[in-house]
Amino acid sequence: VVTEDPGEMQTVAPGESFSDTWLTNSNGGGISIKMSTTEVCDDVLQFEYTQSGDILFWDLSSINLVKTSTFVTAGFGVTISDESCTTATCAAGDADCVESYQQPDDVNTLACSLDAAYTLTLG
Repeated sequence: VVTEDPGEMQTVAPGESFSDTWLTNSNGGGISIKMSTTEVCDDVLQFEYTQSGDILFWDLSSINLVKTSTFVTAGFGVTISDESCTTATCAAGDADCVESYQQPDDVNTLACSLDAAYTLTLG
């Protein structure tokens, strides 16, 4: 989890989960949960978010994700407990998924209540 400083790397084994409370960045920027299948972290999927009042603005980013990544091969997506909110899903093998940032100028930011439960599923 990266705020203004990189957090400590955590390993999540297959079948396990990771959860955290929503964080804020003291410099006003967003938070990024960076996921990699190796400790080198040169192939990264990101869940990025920023709080504004009771709204969470969020997105998935594949900008630093290699097209042949295990995450791309398996697919990934975010579901939200509030069914009125838009979710994002990248199907297995979709290396150019339009629901995840591919380029810095893409427009894929979504918003929902800060009180909703967000679940990012890999594979």
